[in-house]
Amino acid sequence: MNDVVRPPVTREPFSGLQREIMVLLAAGLTDAAVAARLRVSQRTVQRHVRRTMAQLDARTRFELGIRLAELRLV
Repeated sequence: MNDVVRPPVTREPFSGLQREIMVLLAAGLTDAAVAARLRVSQRTVQRHVRRTMAQLDARTRFELGIRLAELRLV
């Protein structure tokens, strides 16, 4: 594990759509399935994933999932 100390998230850092996407991805849906369910493009899903990864300083989707779980956001 990484011993980097991250500042706590003190406010809701995500848009409604961004949160919905993260919840569906955490449930195991593919980008294509999330896009179809939310009636957005797959590119929109990917853009939100990249934005969330940047916000949480995650280098991989796996790391993103860990960060979201640690913060109890999914």
